[in-house]
Parts: sequence; C-alpha cells; structure tokens
Amino acid sequence: MEGTGPSHVSRPRTEWTPPDGATATQTLWVVQRAGAPTIRAVVVAYPYGIELDLICDDRLRRRLRFLRERQPFKHAERIRAGLERRGYADRRRVPRIQTWRA
Repeated sequence: MEGTGPSHVSRPRTEWTPPDGATATQTLWVVQRAGAPTIRAVVVAYPYGIELDLICDDRLRRRLRFLRERQPFKHAERIRAGLERRGYADRRRVPRIQTWRA
C-alpha cells in the first residue's frame, strides 16, 4: 500500500449524543488548532426546527435553535470563519487515503 505515513482513523473524544426526538444529525465541520481543543458544528433536525450544536472536545458548548432551514448553515459558516481567523484549520483538509487497494 502506498502512502506518506501511517493510516488511521481519528475521531474527537465525545460524550455528546443527539437529543431524544432528533430525526437526523449532520456534522458540518471540525476545526482544530495546536494546543487548543477540537471544535465541531453539528446540525440536529427536528420536526419543529433545526438546532446547531457547537461541541468543544467532549462537551456541548452552545446550542442554537432556528426555525428556517438555511439559518443554521449560514450561522455555522460565520462561526467557522471567525475560528479560522484565530488560527483554527479544518481537520478534514488533511490529505486522506483516496483509493483503497486490495
């Protein structure tokens, strides 16, 4: 197998679980900075609206509720832009394995 280094799956430690009644969840982004905790944004869908959960390592830091579908996505992008100005980088931009070979 070709590669630039060891391959492994890294996931943030978390005790956060979707609340009861949630119909769907989606992780929008995960950012990190050296010496600082990993931050991720998760959208949680309900029949009555959408919540944006901001999770810092293993703790829920903030939960924001929205009624319209696009609002949490726009708000998450504003938060992410602010974090990137402070030196955080998207964890998923690190080169990953593109092809699995047997």
